Order: sequence, then structure tokens, then C-alpha cells
Amino acid sequence: MEGGATAYASLQRLGWDTFTITDEIAPGVIRMRAPNGTHVTMKPGSYPWGGLFPSK
Repeated sequence: MEGGATAYASLQRLGWDTFTITDEIAPGVIRMRAPNGTHVTMKPGSYPWGGLFPSK
């Protein structure tokens, strides 16, 4: 997910409010796990994607 407001609204709609951070992919870009096992990756909207996810 990109952007704090987008992530907040999406996760709130899903009813998810507790997470465990599992990885820091880049500064400010985190991967976290919800209690149901679903992983979510979040990035601030102001950060560029750069080469985080290169296309194949």
C-alpha cells in the first residue's frame, strides 16, 4: 500500500488494527503481518518507488 491515509482507510475497513512488523525493505518501507497471517507492505506516499520492485 502506498500512502498513510490510504493504508489507514483500507486497513480500518478490513477491521485490522494490530500488526507485527516483520521486515524493513527500505527506510520507511515496512512489511508487517496481521494476526490472521496476511502480510501487508506499506510505503509513504511521498517516497519514490525507485528500484524497490524492479519489473521483470
